[in-house]
Amino acid sequence: MGIADIDDEDDMAISTEILCLFFLLLIAISAGAFLHKSGHKYLQEAGLTTLIGMLAGGLLQLMGISATMDNLSSHFSKLFMLLLLPPIIFESGYNMQKGPFFKNFGSVLMYSFVGTFIAILFSSMMFWATG
Repeated sequence: MGIADIDDEDDMAISTEILCLFFLLLIAISAGAFLHKSGHKYLQEAGLTTLIGMLAGGLLQLMGISATMDNLSSHFSKLFMLLLLPPIIFESGYNMQKGPFFKNFGSVLMYSFVGTFIAILFSSMMFWATG
């Protein structure tokens, strides 16, 4: 087996993993559109996408494929941070109802600072405990 064969196998594996990720993204978008049309009160699109990701991750774990996707997931996280996250943040800010936001501006700031402090505290404790 030569170097060209290994490169072809790696390219095929990466192509298959990217196809799977795009398929999951298509499922999440379709399910979100269905959820939006049905007017579901208790489950939001973010929660549904999280459930889809958990199910897909559990399925990949059962199939033993998750170890091979670690390299791609690091690349996908960079892609997510650079290309997908800014439009998500822009869309949520653009469609936010401004009246209730500014009416509750004090509590929004308080929860954001308190939540950030709690997240830093627990993250630091976990890093300290595992280090």
